[in-house]
Amino acid sequence: MEKSLDEFDKEETKEIKESTTDSESCNYVKDERTEQFAYSFHAAADRNGFVLGTIVTLGNTHDSQILEPLVEQVIEKVGKPEAVAAD
Repeated sequence: MEKSLDEFDKEETKEIKESTTDSESCNYVKDERTEQFAYSFHAAADRNGFVLGTIVTLGNTHDSQILEPLVEQVIEKVGKPEAVAAD
């Protein structure tokens, strides 16, 4: 099936939102009505609440992408944990 000339002339555009004050932040969609430029702070703590490791990412980075690097950071600093729980 051949494409008509009209199909080739259509240019796809995508709106990219960028902060005017912090170019490293990203647009984070919190819910249907709330968008903001943000970072996420991920932390690992022991059962007493002492922080063992931290990673800061762009706000749109999913938590599941950070679990492994965060656990690796804890292992390097204090050793292998007995258990890991995430929410």
